[in-house]
Amino acid sequence: MLRKWNNSSISKKMVVIVSIIFILAVTQIYLIIYSLSILISVRTLIHGEGVWSKSQKNAVQLIYQYTFSKDDYFLKNFYQDIEIIKADKVARIELSKPYSEINFDLVRSSLLIGKIKESEIDGVIHLLTRYRKISYVQKALASWEYGDNHISDLVEIAEKIKKNINDKTKIKPLLGEIQKINSLLTISESLFSEYLIEGSRWLEKVISYILISMIIIFGYIIMHIVFKFGEHILSSLKDLSTVATQFGRGNFNVHAVVSGSDEFFDLSQSLNKAIYNLKSMDQIQKTNEIALRKINENNSLMVHSVKDYAFISLDETGQVLSWNSGAKSIFGYEENRILGECSSVFYKPDSQAKNIFLSELKKARSTGRSESEVICQTMSGSGFWANMSFNTAYSINNEVVGFTLIVKDISEKVKHKIELKKNNSELEAKVNFRTAEIQFRELQLRQITDALPVSVCQIDLDQRVIFVNESFCQLFGTAKEKILNQKLADILGKSLYSNFENNIPKVIAGQKINLDISFRHNKTNLIHLFSMVPDVNDIGEIVGLILVASDIKKYKEIESELKKAKENADIANETKSAFLANMSHEIRTPLGAVLGFSEIILNDEVSGMQKQNMIGAIKRNGQLLSNVINDILDLSKVEAGKLEIEKTNLFFDEIIKDIKSLLNLKATEKGIQLSVYADENVPAVIKTDPLRLRQILLNIIGNAIKFTRHGEVDVKISLITDSKQKNSKLAFVIKDTGAGMSLEQAQKIFAPFAQADVSTTRKYGGSGLGLILSKKLANALGGDVVLNKTEMLRGSTFTVTIDAGVPSTKNFKKFDLNQLPVPIDYQDEKFDFKNLRILLAEDSQDNQFIITHFLKASGADLKIVSNGQECVDLALTEKFDLILLDLQMPVMGGFDAISRLLKENYSKPIIALTAHAMKEDRKQCLLAGFKDHLSKPISRQSLLKSIQFWTSEKVS
Repeated sequence: MLRKWNNSSISKKMVVIVSIIFILAVTQIYLIIYSLSILISVRTLIHGEGVWSKSQKNAVQLIYQYTFSKDDYFLKNFYQDIEIIKADKVARIELSKPYSEINFDLVRSSLLIGKIKESEIDGVIHLLTRYRKISYVQKALASWEYGDNHISDLVEIAEKIKKNINDKTKIKPLLGEIQKINSLLTISESLFSEYLIEGSRWLEKVISYILISMIIIFGYIIMHIVFKFGEHILSSLKDLSTVATQFGRGNFNVHAVVSGSDEFFDLSQSLNKAIYNLKSMDQIQKTNEIALRKINENNSLMVHSVKDYAFISLDETGQVLSWNSGAKSIFGYEENRILGECSSVFYKPDSQAKNIFLSELKKARSTGRSESEVICQTMSGSGFWANMSFNTAYSINNEVVGFTLIVKDISEKVKHKIELKKNNSELEAKVNFRTAEIQFRELQLRQITDALPVSVCQIDLDQRVIFVNESFCQLFGTAKEKILNQKLADILGKSLYSNFENNIPKVIAGQKINLDISFRHNKTNLIHLFSMVPDVNDIGEIVGLILVASDIKKYKEIESELKKAKENADIANETKSAFLANMSHEIRTPLGAVLGFSEIILNDEVSGMQKQNMIGAIKRNGQLLSNVINDILDLSKVEAGKLEIEKTNLFFDEIIKDIKSLLNLKATEKGIQLSVYADENVPAVIKTDPLRLRQILLNIIGNAIKFTRHGEVDVKISLITDSKQKNSKLAFVIKDTGAGMSLEQAQKIFAPFAQADVSTTRKYGGSGLGLILSKKLANALGGDVVLNKTEMLRGSTFTVTIDAGVPSTKNFKKFDLNQLPVPIDYQDEKFDFKNLRILLAEDSQDNQFIITHFLKASGADLKIVSNGQECVDLALTEKFDLILLDLQMPVMGGFDAISRLLKENYSKPIIALTAHAMKEDRKQCLLAGFKDHLSKPISRQSLLKSIQFWTSEKVS
């Protein structure tokens, strides 16, 4: 495999590196998507457990109601809830079989009955079949099976109760067994969710470890390949550069050695071949020159015997005087034919025209010798390259008496020179081309390293930097020229270098070290992963080290954010569970009273006075339920930022009267003194939202009265002015002598859905929303609610502040609270609807009964239908003065019904009846065409007044 990699081309190596990076990214994405699908399935199972738990709790409640009422309606609903649990049991038993034996259609139909979304069923099946051997899933399934066994016991006890419904002695122990089973089922349900949550946390850890391991392993492999790849390129370039330099200096004994079979190997082979050819030609040329020198040295002895040279004697005018056999051989003239001829006949006509012959003679006369290489011609006229040397002959008087012309046919030499020149040119072109190609490859390598998302630095044994990429320069904000050949310690600085000082010797010794280092550079906090590996040459020697720095700050921040998000999610989950438990108690307690008293009233043995008291208890508990729901809705509006504040002018004495009328009676019943004091500077009129201010004061002062057994509750009101602010603050200081709080309790009273103590709900009631709701409402009114002081068993002091608006110049007149008249109850207003014909569209028989009862005394003619379609049909065929239309009904709802009626130009007033009490719901109803909007539970007075208003012409 290593040999195949070394023999691969550079482009193929680049493709391999990019492919590895792509595979890593795709694998990580797949793991993340797969883990998310598993977590979604876990969430679906937890949701299914909630449906299972709800059905179980409802079943227990229904069997209790059946026991006390003996009404088969409750027993029927009991078995309906049990069917949901049985469907889940069928799915669980089927999924416990071997995978090939599972009836998946049965599993899907059973899970659908168990309220699992159809789109999420396959994910649940995958989780429970593929991962059921994991301990968390095994424990969860065991808890599920444990719960199913107890459900069977519950069904068996229900059968016994049904059989002995009239025997109270047998019923009582059976109810005790139901209570035990209910407790055991609660434990089973909690364990099921806990095991799944623990399993999801375990899965998150496993996936995180796998992803981190893949990043580290693949990152190391990629960097190792890149470094080896770069090392091979640098080594090849260095070897070729050295060979080219020696070759340029004339050393033909050098040889380029490049391993592998890539482009650098091809280049080295071409260079070696060119060096070999030039070396051969140079040896030939040197051999010829040596032979020529020997001939010249022995010229005097061999003039007549040498045929390769022409020795010609000339007179002072250049005419031929003597002729040897060499001249005959070269020029082809017989001696008798050439003697007396001018030696210019040896030149080509174009040379004769240029008087080259005369120039050579002139030069020889002046210097004693003239030599040139020219093209001569033979007697036949053929040309050849010749070396012509004119040597001047002097007389005794040193006068020129003639010349000796030596001619050598150098055609072969010239030919060799031309070929050598041509070869040199071709070799030079090839060298230039290969050099440019090497430079281009080097540029490509640098571009590749510069494009890497990491900082790369090559360091020698002296800890001097010999190579860096662009990312490394940017990291330390220094130009490349200022980094190269510098000590690593000088570049990193003393503080950062201290992390490497003791580790560099270990790397040079052969170790590979990774360091996570946090440091500050250019006023920026950075976190990098520094990887150090030995730098090894071709023969395996360590010649330095490679330092790679990767920015991991974002990954560290993501890791921290994920950890924080998980902690917040755990806290939110605990808060939600506590709130749901509290709300369950707050709703079930008055609901149980309503159901219990309702059953007792049905007993004929109850006296009239007892019935009256029980009806009052039912009304009080119904109001408690309404208060809890209103608190939840108000807080949800505040949290969603949709709470609307409507500020109007408010007479201050109305606030005092509200406190008197709503709270003084409650304080008096407990034997507590409620005192209200107002400073003289309190304005008579303030601008605020009256509804929200009353809500805050009733919450805070009501709490003070509720938690005070004896003593008093003082309310002091004052105006706080600030010269820096245009508006003043109105402050209400509420001090009580009640139970007080510990420091730990005081720290969490303003947390959503929290109370000072869980036992507070059991003892005093309340949803735990009052204080946080009051605080947020006060913030919306430009103020706040703060706890000034609290002490166990000695009471607490709260301060409520609001923006009073622009204070009026007239101050509030102080008066004694005890002198305020206590409002008295008034009798209901009488209504006469004898002339009215009203259509009621309502699917609830209970609501039909209530509205019929409200309208019975007024004399109205009331017609009742159970859905919107019947309402439309009846309204278009009969005459009615007004329609009361419920919004949510089978067949056709209220919005569709009014839309149909308006399209038929129906003009009589239509009033909406709905359990949706939000302000947005009222706006939606009015926009749809309803004349009014009455929220459930419907008040008798509100209903009758609305009917009277919209039918005033006929009623009057």
